[in-house]
Amino acid sequence: MNVRKRSGFTLVEVLVGVALCGLVVGTMLTIYFSTTRMGLFGELAGTLQEGALSMAIIQRDLTQAVQQPGRLVSGAVIMGSSQFKLIRVRMQENGNLTGDKIRYTWEETGAGNFRIRRSVNGDPGRLLPGLFTAVPKIEQLGGIGGGPFVRVTMTLATRDISDESRRFKGAETTVLSSLTRVMGPEGIQGEMTHFDMFEEMDGFINWLTH
Repeated sequence: MNVRKRSGFTLVEVLVGVALCGLVVGTMLTIYFSTTRMGLFGELAGTLQEGALSMAIIQRDLTQAVQQPGRLVSGAVIMGSSQFKLIRVRMQENGNLTGDKIRYTWEETGAGNFRIRRSVNGDPGRLLPGLFTAVPKIEQLGGIGGGPFVRVTMTLATRDISDESRRFKGAETTVLSSLTRVMGPEGIQGEMTHFDMFEEMDGFINWLTH
């Protein structure tokens, strides 16, 4: 009696093997996409934190800015093509007030994004946290109940890549906006306060308008 030996796999074995391979590949893809998504969320959280720090610095300067430095100055913030400037009130140790010249400039990166540099009284300045896809949008609004308002809108990027690469790679962007009331010395009440800065206001106005 001849016994015929079987070679190869049966159809059932092949189907079972294909099903197991599909299960393994599906599990690996799920893990990969979950890890990628968690990485993007982590990048976005870090970007939001950096943007919030930058916004807090700008808000502090705006809150302490002079509302109307002079008749020829239209508002608390003077905008330029690559910068904005303001006069921030600072209290001295003797209780008198003086002013600081605050300048924000934006510097373009190689990928077409922007970083913001803040300088005080002409020093080299420091870069603020965060990376931005466009220059900040500054809107000066009329005041209701004492003091004008300034709205700042910034669009942040998680990576320093171009817009085209960002769409291809799925990098995230987010928008931060704040509305700040400008107080300045005009919002401070008290007979003990002497505005020394007004004695030098001509110099401040010259700096603002040039």
